[in-house]
Formats: sequence, structure tokens, C-alpha cells
Amino acid sequence: MLGTIPPPLIPQDVEGRRQALDVLKDNGIKVMVHGRYQMSRERLDELIQVLQQTADQYDTLVDRAAKAQSEHDGKD
Repeated sequence: MLGTIPPPLIPQDVEGRRQALDVLKDNGIKVMVHGRYQMSRERLDELIQVLQQTADQYDTLVDRAAKAQSEHDGKD
């Protein structure tokens, strides 16, 4: 099954954070299910490969952005 979980709002103040976490503990978090899928082991391996490539590309872009920001900050 694949789904999403919207991130819960957690206030910064200690009391608000405690109350929000108590509500989450009592009620849980609702998962919005988008579908239920079955696949062969071969398709699973392909999916894992695509997800890993996507994660690697994301990491590369984040690293480039951080480096560019660092270079920009160094010129000021």
C-alpha cells in the first residue's frame, strides 16, 4: 500500500508541543492511502533502483545548491 501522511503541526512552545504530541498519541496520524499494488520481485528491484537514482539526484542538487550558496556568501 502506498499513501501519504501530512506532517502534523507541532508548536514551538513547550506547552503547545506537549498538547500536540498528546493529541497525536491519542488519535494517531491518518494515512491517506492512494493505492494498493502488487509487483514481482523484479519490478520491486526496478522500483528500488529508480527511487535510489531519484534520491541520488536530489542529494546532488542539494549539495550543489549548498556549495553555490557557500561560494556566494564568501564573496560578500
